[in-house]
Amino acid sequence: MRPRISSDRGSIPAVLLTSIIVAGLVVVLVAAVLVNQRTARFDRSFTTVVQEADEYVQEAANNVIRSNWDPNRTDPAGTTYTIAGATTCPAVADGNVCLTATKVSSVRYEVEATAAEQTSAGEVATRTVAAAVVDLPRFFLAAFADTEITLRGGNTATSYGGSTWYTGNGIIASNEDVVLNGSSTGVDGVYLYNWDNYPDYGRCTHSGGTDCDDVLADPPVDPSARFGPRLEVGGTRLGTAFIDEALAGCGTPLTSYTSSTDGSTLNGDTFPRCVDNLTFDTDIAIVNGPIEIYVAGQLSIGNDVEINCPPGGCTTGSGDPDSTQLRIYSAGGDVSLGNHSAIAAGIYAPESNCAGNPSNAQGAIYGSMICGTIDNQGGWQFNYDDDLMQVGSNTWVLDDYREE
Repeated sequence: MRPRISSDRGSIPAVLLTSIIVAGLVVVLVAAVLVNQRTARFDRSFTTVVQEADEYVQEAANNVIRSNWDPNRTDPAGTTYTIAGATTCPAVADGNVCLTATKVSSVRYEVEATAAEQTSAGEVATRTVAAAVVDLPRFFLAAFADTEITLRGGNTATSYGGSTWYTGNGIIASNEDVVLNGSSTGVDGVYLYNWDNYPDYGRCTHSGGTDCDDVLADPPVDPSARFGPRLEVGGTRLGTAFIDEALAGCGTPLTSYTSSTDGSTLNGDTFPRCVDNLTFDTDIAIVNGPIEIYVAGQLSIGNDVEINCPPGGCTTGSGDPDSTQLRIYSAGGDVSLGNHSAIAAGIYAPESNCAGNPSNAQGAIYGSMICGTIDNQGGWQFNYDDDLMQVGSNTWVLDDYREE
C-alpha cells in the first residue's frame, strides 16, 4: 500500500502568495493615506494662503479708494505702493507676503498679493490674488437718457479714439425706452438698463431698421446688447450732488455767459467755474483746458456753430476732436442743440431734457451726452470719444478680481 501524501503541502505556497498580496495592499493603502493626508494638509494651507493674499488685496484696494496713498490723485503713472509686512518679494518661504500696487493711470490701479505658507509636510504653498481698482467714467456712453431716447431718422452713433474711427463704442442706452426711426439710423449697440423693473423687449423699437435686433435676441448678444440694473439719477452711477455742491460753492448771484458778447475763446485759467445760463452762439475755441463748467440754468447751442472743434472743423470719420477739454455739467435746465451745429465735449445733464433749439436737425456730438431725455427731429450724430474713459467720476470700485 502506497503511503498517503498530505494535502497540506499545496496550501503553503498559496498562503505565502496571499500574505504577499495582502502586505502589498496594506503598503498601497498606507501610502494612499499618507498622500491624502499630505494633500489635505497642502489644501488647507492653500486655502489659508489664498485668504491671506485676499486680505492684503482688500487692504490695498481700501487704501486706493480712500486716497490714503495718493491723496490728490496726482502721483504719476507707474508709481508703486505697498503695505507694511508685505514687502518680501518674491514670496517663496513660510510667512512671506509680497504685495505690489501700481498706478496705471488716473483712473486705474493694479493690485497683486502673493502669500506663502509652509505645510506640516515641509512644502510651501503659495497663491497670488490680483485685482484692479478703477474709477468709473463719468461719460460712459455715446448717449444715455434716463427715461427715453428718441432718434427720428438719419441718426448715427459711432466712436473714435486717437484718430482711429469706428472703434465699436457708439452705444446708446436708457433706463426706459429707446426709439429709433428710419433705415438710415444706425448705432453700434443698445443697452437697456433697469431690466429687473422693466423686463420688456419692446422697450427698444427701430422702425425701418435692425439696430434693436441684438437686444431682442434671447439670450442677448454680447457686447452689442446689454441688460443691466437701473442707473438711478442722483445715485452712485449718475450722481448729481457734486453739481449742486459746485454751484453752491460758487456763490450767488451767478452770471450768464453768451459767446457773441462775452467772448468766443474759453480760457481754462480765467473762465468762470459756474454760470447761470450758458449760450454758445458763435464758434468756440478752448485754451488751457480742460475746462469744467457748471450750469445752473440752460445750455443753449445755436445754429451752424462749432464748439471746441479742431482746425478744419469736426468731421465724422476723420480727425480727433478732443472732447476731454470741455466738460459741461447741468443742474437740470434744458440742453438745446441747434441745426447743423457740432460740439466736442462731455455733456452731463441727467436731470435735463436734451432736444432742439428749437429744431435740431443735423447736430453732431463728439464726446458723450448724458441726459434725462433725448429727443431730436433727425440727423444727430453721436460720436463717442474713447478718451472720455479716462475721465473719472470719483466712484472707485474693485474690478477684475482674480486668482492666479
